[in-house]
Amino acid sequence: MKDPKGHNDSDWQCIQAIQRGSREAADQLMLKYQSRVMHIALRYVHEPEAAKDITQETFIKVFRGISDFRGDSQFYTWLHRIALNTSKNYLIQKGHCGIETDVDDPNFDALCMETYLSDGETPDKILQKDEVEQQIFQAIEALSSDLRMTIELRELNGLSYEEIAEIMDCPVGTVRSRISRARESIEGRLH
Repeated sequence: MKDPKGHNDSDWQCIQAIQRGSREAADQLMLKYQSRVMHIALRYVHEPEAAKDITQETFIKVFRGISDFRGDSQFYTWLHRIALNTSKNYLIQKGHCGIETDVDDPNFDALCMETYLSDGETPDKILQKDEVEQQIFQAIEALSSDLRMTIELRELNGLSYEEIAEIMDCPVGTVRSRISRARESIEGRLH
């Protein structure tokens, strides 16, 4: 169910309840998105304890700023951007000059489980798919950080061009261009 602005109704109801002071609604929203924020943080810091700290700090920032949230964007888009910025700030504070993306994401297997469960698969076919996936991940890892982040937000997180533009603070045209360049680069490395 969506409200007139296109927001997820349950998120929007929680946000409005939080803005009125409901601690239970805050807990509900945090429980819903906590694992996603942790996943975002882990992709950048590769340290579970640091990712937990980033997740906690992200939600502190969200709840401090939620009174100003007016619904101009989807809540998850806003949350995702805060999580990315919090992760980047952590890396800067720790003296890291760039952002790395973990292409060996522990959740990737779950995302690809349907591939392994299809009928008629032989061990050779599964091995071949594994090799192709590894090549794809290596190609993604070789991309510049902007291209890598853009293609991951689109292909792994399933975000729209508009959501990616909002998260990365750039025009939609730039997102389209980055996705196109990333796909061309990945395809070039696979041939």
